[in-house]
Amino acid sequence: MNITVDKKDAVLAAAIDAERYPACHMRYDAPKPFDIPYPETMHVLRELAQMGYISKPEPYGEEVHFKANSGLNSFFERGGFRAQELFLEANLTKICHEADKLASELPPSFTERIKPILELANSAATIIQGINTVLGK
Repeated sequence: MNITVDKKDAVLAAAIDAERYPACHMRYDAPKPFDIPYPETMHVLRELAQMGYISKPEPYGEEVHFKANSGLNSFFERGGFRAQELFLEANLTKICHEADKLASELPPSFTERIKPILELANSAATIIQGINTVLGK
């Protein structure tokens, strides 16, 4: 299952569009412009539920039912999953810069001990940047 950030944001937008009081009724084919299969839509809705933005999604015929809280709108307005990814990337980059700066200020023996941590942080930042490059983001 390859659920991209764009697909997640499409499901998020569809959930916002389906928002009604007291419950939301979203059709499985609602997330546009992507042709997002039912399992992927449900996966994203369950993730939103784990984040506390909606209640547990309940399948019902051609729809899925859930209740949304105001956090769902706030998450959407702040950029949704794309903004969350960019924030993570920025934080990893900042950690890498801070770690490099710290490594240059510490004695070589200590630097050797934390070298695996620095390499891991740099690798994580590089992987996220690479994925964004491949996806054209």
